Amino acid sequence: DRRIFTYGFAIAVPVFLFCYFLFGFGPIFLFVSVLALVGVLAVAVAYLRQKRISRFVSQLPVAIDVMVRSLAAGHPVPTSIGLVAREMPDPIGSEFGLVSDEVAYGADLTDAVAAMAERWDLEDMRMFVVSLTVQMETGGNLAEILENLSEVIRARASLYLKVRSLSSEGRMTGWMLTVLPIVTFVGM
Repeated sequence: DRRIFTYGFAIAVPVFLFCYFLFGFGPIFLFVSVLALVGVLAVAVAYLRQKRISRFVSQLPVAIDVMVRSLAAGHPVPTSIGLVAREMPDPIGSEFGLVSDEVAYGADLTDAVAAMAERWDLEDMRMFVVSLTVQMETGGNLAEILENLSEVIRARASLYLKVRSLSSEGRMTGWMLTVLPIVTFVGM
């Protein structure tokens, strides 16, 4: 991704200059600079990955709702997956597009959605795959099952945010107690 290199370059230049003024030019300078650059790039990649996962998780209930409406209108499951791929933005649109393409080229639908769940490794996505797979094997009203799943995913996200907000004071206190001795030592 172009942003990774932009972040890396924007942070690598100050790190490079800081290391140059601290160590001078030599083997220690090169080692510390390369180590800092690799560390910064790893942090940037982890940040972008987490941001993409967060977008995917927030889009999943909406994508399931699109599938529910499509199924309620009488479309088959592969068509509703293709509709999600066309109508939803990235990252969920492209992922459902991969599933739609795999099914169009002859892959089994359950294998294609299982591969998507493996790529993302999210609990909500595994619940989606299990509900889709079980329904395809046993039958039933898939639109109703997916509608309930969408509600469960939204309720879980809401509960997570409530817990996070209630524990924010404790987390901030932990950070302060961790950083305060270091700041005091450096200030002395």
